[in-house]
Formats: sequence, structure tokens, C-alpha cells
Amino acid sequence: MRAEDALEVLDRLYLCLNSSRCEHDECNGCNLSTPSFKTLDALDRALEALERDKPVSTGIAESGYIPCGNCGGAVEEHWDYCPWCGQRIGR
Repeated sequence: MRAEDALEVLDRLYLCLNSSRCEHDECNGCNLSTPSFKTLDALDRALEALERDKPVSTGIAESGYIPCGNCGGAVEEHWDYCPWCGQRIGR
């Protein structure tokens, strides 16, 4: 499964788990309607990590460096990830 597909699935699951009432008949009786804080926190952290793994386009290179599309930090052109925030760099 690609990171984008996993992110979409987790995003939908997070919304379902975080809602105050379930609107799906097949979900009645499941124990997902009252998730623990630990479960929601784990999903939130997973979503953040997957978001950072999606490539972000960067600006124009200046003297061998390009700005990170997430935090704006200086990233060398050959790096795949920003050393400041962990964002994957798109080209």
C-alpha cells in the first residue's frame, strides 16, 4: 500500500473514531465509538508521519540549497528529506 492510500484510510478511520456518534449501521455495537486517548494519539502521530512522507515541492535552488516546502529550512539539492522537520522533498 502506498503512503497516500494508507493516509486516506487512516484519515477516514480517525474521523470515525473521533466522532461523537456513528452514522454507519454496520458499526453499531462495535467498541470503536469510545476510543481511548492512546488510540487517537497513535493515529494522530501516524497521520503526521505519513503527511511528512508525502513529497512537497520546493522552490528555486539558490547556491546549492532549496527551501523546504514545509518549514522553509535550507535543504541541499541532493537530500531526500529536510533535516529540520523531516519532510520528504519533492523534485
